[in-house]
Amino acid sequence: MFLYALVPVSAGRLARDLAMVGPIASADVERQVDEQLVRIAVGTRIQHADGVPFAIVIAIALSGVFPSLGVANPVFAALWVIGEIVFAIVGVREWQIYQSRAGSISAAEQRNRLTMLWMFHGLVWGSVVPVFWDAANPANQAILCTIILGVMVGSFFMLSPLRSVFAANTLTVVALAEVTFLIEGGALADTLGIILPLFTAMILRYGWTLSAKYEQAVRLHLHNEQMTISLNAAVARAENASRAKSQFLANMSHELRTPLNAILGFSEMIASRTMLQNIDKHFEYAEHIHRSAHHFLNLINDILDLAKIEAGSFRLRETEVDIAALIRELLPIMEPKARESGCVLECESAGDLPIVMADERAIRQVLLNLLSNAVKFTPNGGTVTAFVRHAADGGVDFGVRDTGVGIAQDEQALVFENFGQGRHDVVTAEKGTGLGLPIVKGLIEEHGGTVSLTSQVGHGTTILLHLPPERSVAPLQRAS
Repeated sequence: MFLYALVPVSAGRLARDLAMVGPIASADVERQVDEQLVRIAVGTRIQHADGVPFAIVIAIALSGVFPSLGVANPVFAALWVIGEIVFAIVGVREWQIYQSRAGSISAAEQRNRLTMLWMFHGLVWGSVVPVFWDAANPANQAILCTIILGVMVGSFFMLSPLRSVFAANTLTVVALAEVTFLIEGGALADTLGIILPLFTAMILRYGWTLSAKYEQAVRLHLHNEQMTISLNAAVARAENASRAKSQFLANMSHELRTPLNAILGFSEMIASRTMLQNIDKHFEYAEHIHRSAHHFLNLINDILDLAKIEAGSFRLRETEVDIAALIRELLPIMEPKARESGCVLECESAGDLPIVMADERAIRQVLLNLLSNAVKFTPNGGTVTAFVRHAADGGVDFGVRDTGVGIAQDEQALVFENFGQGRHDVVTAEKGTGLGLPIVKGLIEEHGGTVSLTSQVGHGTTILLHLPPERSVAPLQRAS
């Protein structure tokens, strides 16, 4: 059973590999499998044209040049060669079309085109028997039988990835040869007429088996590619996490040292009693200590809030929140800082606004962070505006707009990353920690909302927060 040697895939080993892989049943993978099998069956340009020289040699040899091999009609022989040339031209053209339009032609359409093409190939090579058959010449008959078997074996190797194409080519070749054997008659023809269908059934069976192996191998290949992509993504995430950890430690060592050094330095000066007569200095140092301790506490709170958000353990304590009233409450708190910066605070509030179901402490922190950032980066004579209005989808839009230094386009994504700070920080004496906007983004997303930023260097920044409609409570319900 020499056909066992024609199956190049080890069934046992491949079965073990596939058992480890498990089933892959997604529609996208099925499409990729079909595309890969079609690509294998399309083959190369040479594959479609390499039959022409053989056809010419066969036609010459069996048309009377070597009388002992056959004396076929030269006209029929020439027509047969022309048929093979037509197949080669169409095949090469089809290959070119596939290469230029790969991805735009569906695998099913390409399979149908290949089936028709190779059925024509089967007609050409199957007709070699009726065109060149010499009933009185055993050598001629042996050569033709060898040609038919060679075509079938070649089809087995080249076309078995696609069963329909393989079957169309093989059955067409066999059908024409079988008809010739039945018509011509004779001992050898009758014998071949019996053996050929059996051989055809056997080669089709092994072709089906090899097709299944091709499909399994393609699935395994695609799975390995997906695993490689996933592994590379996991490695990239691990590297990013490692860099983030190092960056976090570097930033925290600086941010925590700064207020602690201030607290230690001023408290040591007070404790040294070198300035007992200068009570004003004591008050000044105590104020510095208080300010540094307050900054240190805020920093710790920010880190804890950010850690809860990123760990998914932040729990909203939802109550009815009037964002417009909350803005009006917070503006006086920010007024002293705004006066120091020389900027003006304003409030824009639409009428008949709904209240929202939200965590009031979280919304308060969001607004304070935005107002503090805006005041910090708005120069003397600028304006900081807190606004709240109806959203187009029935929700609530609110945020802060300023006429400050603005943020460069390439840094707008950076400011939402932990410890992310843009170049705009260098124009201010007070440098931020880079935690304010990440916390704003995290808290709003915990509410199911979104955060967007628009900014232009030198013209200011607007940060728009959106809460979805399901968080809105109609104004009429507030009275009830």
